[in-house]
Amino acid sequence: MAGAPCPTPAPVQLAEAFKGSEFRQVTKTATVRLFSNSYCVDPSLVGVPLTNVTPAAK
Repeated sequence: MAGAPCPTPAPVQLAEAFKGSEFRQVTKTATVRLFSNSYCVDPSLVGVPLTNVTPAAK
């Protein structure tokens, strides 16, 4: 699928993916893996570790 646009996750998907404490690494192709899919991010984030801590829902 070379040249295909990367999908953008919905805010609800992001919240679920990072529930608790999660770590993601931005790849050299400026993508992040989320739910077995790759999503495009800003190329300036290449190599940047992304960590998010979200409190569990009550």
